[in-house]
Amino acid sequence: MNDFLHPLLQQQISRYLPTDYQEKADINRFIEEVNKSCYAPLATPVLSQSTTDRESTFLSIINHEIRTPLNAIVGLLDMMQQESPPPGWQEHCQQLRASVDSMKLAFSNILDYRHINLGHLNLNMAPLVPRQLLGDVFKANQGKLKEKDVSLKLSITDAVPVVVQGDQARLSQIINNLLMIAGTMVHRGSITLRADHHHAPTGDGFITFTFDMPCGDPVHQAMLLNAVVPVEPAEQEPVDGLGLAILVTKRLLGLYGSVIQIDRQSAQTMTLSFAIPTFDTAQSAVPPTQQNEQSLLGMRVLMVEDYPINVRIASRFLERWQVSVDVAENGQIALDKYTAGQYDLILMDIQMPVMDGLHATRAIRLNDARIPIVALTASATPTDQANAYAAGMNSFLTKPFNPDELFRTLLRYGRPATA
Repeated sequence: MNDFLHPLLQQQISRYLPTDYQEKADINRFIEEVNKSCYAPLATPVLSQSTTDRESTFLSIINHEIRTPLNAIVGLLDMMQQESPPPGWQEHCQQLRASVDSMKLAFSNILDYRHINLGHLNLNMAPLVPRQLLGDVFKANQGKLKEKDVSLKLSITDAVPVVVQGDQARLSQIINNLLMIAGTMVHRGSITLRADHHHAPTGDGFITFTFDMPCGDPVHQAMLLNAVVPVEPAEQEPVDGLGLAILVTKRLLGLYGSVIQIDRQSAQTMTLSFAIPTFDTAQSAVPPTQQNEQSLLGMRVLMVEDYPINVRIASRFLERWQVSVDVAENGQIALDKYTAGQYDLILMDIQMPVMDGLHATRAIRLNDARIPIVALTASATPTDQANAYAAGMNSFLTKPFNPDELFRTLLRYGRPATA
């Protein structure tokens, strides 16, 4: 096995990836093969009737039915905030967005808890920009904590790499969960989130994320200590939202080979911390730190989506980035409209009437292995992701989508050759 690979990837490869993929030179494409292979065991057989598969199908339906209207709410809020509403409405939008973000986090934790029991959790590795991720998390939590008379500060050292390989959604979920836990414990004062990078003797590295905070509520502090420090019994169940966040966070960190560390600095202060491994991404294309609307000028995208409000929201962002958008209301219409070379990228929903996104992707792949197909879907369970990769999709974005993440994905996969 190649020495340049981080042990995290070596572990995933040894479990899932055939040996003939171990010599891939392009790290980004190599990671895509790792992701697809890690999720492949979760792909649903067409005629499967097992209890686990029925549960996965049920979770997928519930996930889709909740995330689809939630995407509309988040998208409309983003549009309103970008169109400079009056000061009073701006504050209302911020408060509503904070509530929606809390609901998204709780919903993700609930689904992940079920997937933990089914053994369906995997990392989806891709290039991510730590400063961008932390900036998004900071903005999302600053207002929520301010309402509790708690200030949030962010400190990132120059040693933190510009781009690393990791799972953006999972890392955001971990940090948001820990900020939620910290915000529950602290009633006033300040919480400082610090990020630093360290090199290990082996040549690999890791980013440490540290939360400096007052000790806070003794009851919650004891709950956190009792939940984190001992070995967790297999039958342990979360008793409330805080317990659920702790349990899910521990399991997500376990995918990185990491744990939550607690250090009581004094009677008044304490720290929560964790570390994730990094490895050299010097060969990787660095995602942009700021959106440049000219970057996507002339890109041609086929958006396959049946929910009118979501079409309107996504189209507004794409047109702002000067992307030419064509819409298909289901997979069959997408096949009728698709012609090789006509589009630079396809954004594909999964659950649609007439023909779903999986069947449409398989049909396109029979004749075209090159065009990037990116899932943009509310079907966000690990099984959904596995089925998307198995059908031939290149990447996977969940609703409610982050406009910055959509922009980076378009830039990475679909930039026209003339750009």
